[in-house]
Amino acid sequence: MSQLSKHPSNRLCYLAILVSAWLAPPPAFGHDFFLIATPPRLVSPGSTTVAMHVTDTFPGESIGWRADKVMSMAAFGPGGNMAADCIWPKQGEKGVTAPLAKEGSYVVAVTVSPSSIKLDGADFNEYISHEGHDALLQARKDSGSLQEPVRERYSRFVKTIVGVGSKTQASTAHISKPTGQRIEIVPLSNPADLQPGQKLEFRVRYNGRPLAGALVSATNEHYLPSARAGSEHAGDDHEHGNEHYASAVRTDQNGQSSIPITKPGHQLIRTTYMIELKEDKDFDYESFWASLTFDVKELGDRQTTPSSP
Repeated sequence: MSQLSKHPSNRLCYLAILVSAWLAPPPAFGHDFFLIATPPRLVSPGSTTVAMHVTDTFPGESIGWRADKVMSMAAFGPGGNMAADCIWPKQGEKGVTAPLAKEGSYVVAVTVSPSSIKLDGADFNEYISHEGHDALLQARKDSGSLQEPVRERYSRFVKTIVGVGSKTQASTAHISKPTGQRIEIVPLSNPADLQPGQKLEFRVRYNGRPLAGALVSATNEHYLPSARAGSEHAGDDHEHGNEHYASAVRTDQNGQSSIPITKPGHQLIRTTYMIELKEDKDFDYESFWASLTFDVKELGDRQTTPSSP
């Protein structure tokens, strides 16, 4: 059973936002949707501001929260307890204040309700090739439908991790537990404790089960696409040629893999999963987008950002 349905506090926080065409560009254009917390680390209990970002160059700029598309938002803190009973955005505001009452690490998880898009065949083929959906692309080739237009439904599932105080390692079991999202990236250790030169192991889950063969891309706020050819990425999955990300890997049969942490600062890990809807009269495909963001300290840096008043 998921954390969302099993949580000690039965009062989950539900948000409503609008993801309009300009706010959340369709997946075919390569835009990522993710959360950034400012600050991502606090010296002592206080509050952070959680903002939505939609961009093809990480971390990009925040966008306004709006109230036309229903989604859920929950914060899980030390011991798995919810950090706040309710976190409500105001129409058009750039960030939501999340009070964090105890030292430790927190996970903020957000689910956005489905949107849809229509694509011509060529654009859809290029898009699923970049996202690593090779079997679907081959099926379109085999059926002679490469030029057929596509109606796609897609949903976003995003998480960010925030650290408070120096006791981020004291209670981290909830960091490595699924939150109950349809698709999610679950770190197997606490990313808040990582430094450059280390790796983060993670598992991708879909419908409560490990997702094997998922193409997972990662980047950081210092990455420049022109650096992709560098030796630090020599072991990555380059077959899909997406230079927007510093590295890319495939999950194993247990849905697991790892990414190298090469730079400090904001980090993004993201993946997608897509299915063909053969019996659906309205849509041909459905995709599910997951992202995880967190902050990595400088080497030897034990300081955190002062807590918000």
